Amino acid sequence: MELLYLTVGMKSPWIFRTTAWRLALAAMLAGCVLSARAADGGGNPERTKELAAVLRSQAPLFEKARACQQLGEIGTKEAVPALAELLSDEHLSAYARSGLEGIPDPSAALALRTALGTVKGSLLAGVINSLGVLRDSQAVAALRPLAENPASGVAKEALLALGRIAAGDSIPILRQVLAAGPEAIRADAAAACLLAAEKQLADGHAEMAVMLDDEVRTASVPAVYRVAATRGAILARQSDRVAFLMEQLRVEDPIIRKAALLTIRETPEPALAGALNAELDKAGPELELQLLSALADCHNAQSFQLLEAKAIGEDPEIQRTALSPT
Repeated sequence: MELLYLTVGMKSPWIFRTTAWRLALAAMLAGCVLSARAADGGGNPERTKELAAVLRSQAPLFEKARACQQLGEIGTKEAVPALAELLSDEHLSAYARSGLEGIPDPSAALALRTALGTVKGSLLAGVINSLGVLRDSQAVAALRPLAENPASGVAKEALLALGRIAAGDSIPILRQVLAAGPEAIRADAAAACLLAAEKQLADGHAEMAVMLDDEVRTASVPAVYRVAATRGAILARQSDRVAFLMEQLRVEDPIIRKAALLTIRETPEPALAGALNAELDKAGPELELQLLSALADCHNAQSFQLLEAKAIGEDPEIQRTALSPT
């Protein structure tokens, strides 16, 4: 995981990125592609037969790889057996997986689940990743022992796949590993919980999203996960979002405060603007500067009045920040 911090300055906001968020975005985009294909009734039976024949021929690797990719775009379930045969091929396994990921038929996920017991190492990791992309809830039972055991060599991949699936029994597994699992994989469990929280929120299950984010916030994991969870916990909250955000602005940990400041820009609502306006008079010098940088994003008339007042004050740094908050 990585965290990119850009210091809160007078003009530039700071941002943070996590690998977990990029993975969540990739999975979301893959899901959109599959949904679009299903909507237009995709699949070309005749071309599928031709491409499947290429996979079982003596064609060069390049031609087989391209056939796998094309099957992911237009293939039907009749291509699944030919693609499944290549999951154990060190050169073509990734291409075969991409083909299976694109075929909207339950047999594709079944082929990947079956391969869990036949491939090893990086090939196994790849198959697990594909099950996560497909959000295959039927894979949860098979993924559980791999996710809970660091010695499996694929615990990270299995945890992230469970986070993408984010349904049924997958979430209790993630919560258990986060709370009491081996320390070596606890951070991966945190990343998976963040993925699950975003999926739950997108599906309309805000309470579950809040619970997952709160558990990551308070877990013994690196700061990058707690920062991401703080943002998620703020955005997922419904009735007490403003009060919770203000609470995070007052914590001693400067990283968490900055996470809350960033999230202000994602929640420009009148109640928050009012709370920030009131907080400004009580804030210390550092927090005052940071709040000024965020207030303009609230697009609140009272906030602009406060900024105007600060712009003609005596403190030069406060003046500069109030005049150019974004």
